[in-house]
Amino acid sequence: MIFVHGRTKKDGYKAPVDYDAIKIIKENVKIPIIANGDINNYEKAKQVLNYTKANGIMIGRAAIGKAWIFYQISTGQKNISQKLKKKIILEHLDSMIEHYKEHGIIMFRKHLHTYSKGYNNANSFRESINTITNEKELKKIFLLNNITHLYNPANIKFYISRSKEPLEQKYQNIFKNSFVFINIGRLTEAKGQWFLIRSFKEVVEKYPNAKLIILGEGELKEKLQDLINKLNLQNNVHLLGMQKNPFKFLKHSNCFVFPSLWEGLPNTVIEALSLNIPIISADCKTGPREILCPELNIDNNIDYPYFGKYGILTKPFPRMFIWEDLDEKPLIEEEKKLFDLMIKMIEDENLKTRYSNGLERAKDFDIGKISKEWEKLLGGTL
Repeated sequence: MIFVHGRTKKDGYKAPVDYDAIKIIKENVKIPIIANGDINNYEKAKQVLNYTKANGIMIGRAAIGKAWIFYQISTGQKNISQKLKKKIILEHLDSMIEHYKEHGIIMFRKHLHTYSKGYNNANSFRESINTITNEKELKKIFLLNNITHLYNPANIKFYISRSKEPLEQKYQNIFKNSFVFINIGRLTEAKGQWFLIRSFKEVVEKYPNAKLIILGEGELKEKLQDLINKLNLQNNVHLLGMQKNPFKFLKHSNCFVFPSLWEGLPNTVIEALSLNIPIISADCKTGPREILCPELNIDNNIDYPYFGKYGILTKPFPRMFIWEDLDEKPLIEEEKKLFDLMIKMIEDENLKTRYSNGLERAKDFDIGKISKEWEKLLGGTL
């Protein structure tokens, strides 16, 4: 039996896995071949097996924090319940204790830390298990905590009500006879607004009346303004600072654009949804995908752009600053994809209509619904 990783030592974990090489090896030897490398979910496992015709697959790091991946692959069952996940976690604990005896309990605490990622109250749960050395006590806390994912509540009615307030006269001209894109967020590295501004330069080349407004303050404000000046976008891109009522700006805008490099659960995306504004968002590690594309799991591999149920995901931006104009530094691939999507949003009325139903999704985060879920949880019925 031969195990083929599909990358060299020099490649490390960063280079793409050479599945073609695994396929060629399989075609030329009679020994069973096991494929390995970047197999991190059920869909990828099926894809690799079908393409390479390998006799099996080997999974390493992808099993950390989601041991049920083996169950998914062996049964062909993509979606599994929280109840089954909990059963698998307990089986993992039992196996650790069987192999390592009492020390297995201590070792397993770090695995519970990983399993709890992404869930509300995860920090307090981790703190509660950090000193436990007793099997029964650890299982009791795990079962009692019944880690449940509850979203932070959003006051949707308040957002809609505030959006009806009139814009000040000094802002009204921005919206006259213009297709207006809007971004809201601190002017920091995490928010990636320089990518948006550079992409928007190409939009203006085709649609000179297009506008981009950015609400927020931050340490990059001066650099962003310098970039706007360098690109001669002073009449098209407006940094409007922090606004007490961002909802009236959202209400008058045509599309919300979100180029963040990383996020938690971004409230501004929910706010835009509540006002039925089409959304284009970078598919950064967490946040936008969960809100805009509930049909996807966080680890699903997708092609970009991805036209989701409630918004459009574009390719994530790299963690790098680009302050040059387009002559000095042409648009990178991710910026080109964003530019293309903004043009589509201007030109395709059907696309705009398709993504003007965000209120439907925003209601999933409404304070009324979340409050009821908390009541069930505290009442012990969730």
